[in-house]
Amino acid sequence: MKRLPVVLTALAVIALAGGFAAYLAVGTGAPAYTVNGHTVSQSEVDSELRALADNAAFQQAIKQSGSQPLSAQPGSIVASYTAGWLSLRIVQTLVDDAIARRRLVVTAADRSEGAALAGNLLGSEAVLRTLPRSFQANLQSRVARMVAVRDDDLVRHAGRLRAAALATCPSRRFVAHILVTSPADALALTGQLAAGADFATLARQHSIDTGSAAQGGELGCLDNQQFVTGFQQVAQTQPVGQVSAPVQTQFGYHLILVRDVPQTADLQGLALSEVLGLGRGARVTVDPRYGTWDRRTGRVVPPATRGTAAPAPSG
Repeated sequence: MKRLPVVLTALAVIALAGGFAAYLAVGTGAPAYTVNGHTVSQSEVDSELRALADNAAFQQAIKQSGSQPLSAQPGSIVASYTAGWLSLRIVQTLVDDAIARRRLVVTAADRSEGAALAGNLLGSEAVLRTLPRSFQANLQSRVARMVAVRDDDLVRHAGRLRAAALATCPSRRFVAHILVTSPADALALTGQLAAGADFATLARQHSIDTGSAAQGGELGCLDNQQFVTGFQQVAQTQPVGQVSAPVQTQFGYHLILVRDVPQTADLQGLALSEVLGLGRGARVTVDPRYGTWDRRTGRVVPPATRGTAAPAPSG
């Protein structure tokens, strides 16, 4: 029942697309990119890429995800990952502009969620813990600022985001679950729910599906998802607003709840996708060794190599 964390899902198109091998050069103080008058140096970007390329836990996380390897040979990193990381850095610079423009304050809650999402972004908490401490701190801080902008957008555009969530879910079935290891545990939780306990709170406290537990058990819209046999049937037929009897699958025992309105996690996912799309339309100058900037997508396009043409950028 695992699903990609919200941040990783939003970044999948950016950071896990196909690409080519690009060799890491010695970083310099020359700009890696410039946007809205802000410049980030090649040395800063290269040091982060090198730390990722040398990180065994990150390489293992990529292997387990079924994506292409991070590097083609020692001392190299696949160009799509380089372009993806630079795309993320550019978005984070634009997020900093939004923080200043809106006069937002990054709260302790933002920092706490940023720390957790930074690990999710890299595939696991283990990857984050094995990176240099300065890299860890900088990444957590940057993601915390993204969370602050996301949450501000949730307040500013709640109605629009709710309408968008409904428009992308024709079934109007938003699924959540609590996964436990035994029927006794499932029955105990069923009793607590019957007595008035909050489903999301119990999911956070007891569900062994850690990815969804952090979101209060939310798995998102039923449409375009394929759950395991047994779970799928209940998710399609369970009356809205009622918690199912325990459902056994190879993962354990599930308590399934279907709602007909989007939940906070659904809206957060949409809002975060919009934050990650801040680069669309922005004028960005990128050093050619990393690729070219495509204003339509708000992404860095990897450079072409050995007769293979990269997508034509715009702007």
